[in-house]
Amino acid sequence: MIRLTSKEQKALLLLVVILAAGALVQFFLPHKIKSRQYDYSLQDSLFKALSVDTLKMIRKKAAQTAVYPEKEKRIKLIPKKKTDKKTLKQHSIDINTAGLKELETLPGVGPKTAQWIIDYRTEHGRFNKPEELTKVKRIGSKTLQKIRPYIFIKSLQKDSILIK
Repeated sequence: MIRLTSKEQKALLLLVVILAAGALVQFFLPHKIKSRQYDYSLQDSLFKALSVDTLKMIRKKAAQTAVYPEKEKRIKLIPKKKTDKKTLKQHSIDINTAGLKELETLPGVGPKTAQWIIDYRTEHGRFNKPEELTKVKRIGSKTLQKIRPYIFIKSLQKDSILIK
């Protein structure tokens, strides 16, 4: 048999009284949940209208481009993102004087990489040869090979252009 101290008995008695009072209140005054039903008819009609438009667009696209199984041509519903990279001429960007927007036009160089090139250039000084670009974060040998045809380094001594 479990023996309880007087404090434990009082606490247990208080718990039983509270539970009994709650049961009596619930029995005589039951709690009713008053919830309003939300009307989804507007959202449903918008969904149906948009679905019909989407289906029409898909059918129109399918009619415009025939699918030939032998050529395995598939319909692409999501257009590719067009990059606003300009076509660059060979040796058109001096990496020591190019700005952020000019560096972003290089293949494989985005806004962050262009900023890192500028930060490296201000911290360490001018680039003497294109291979020094590999010291910049996120520019490795592959990226350097992509951008090498488009960059040059202008020498300060004779104003000659170094292309390597």
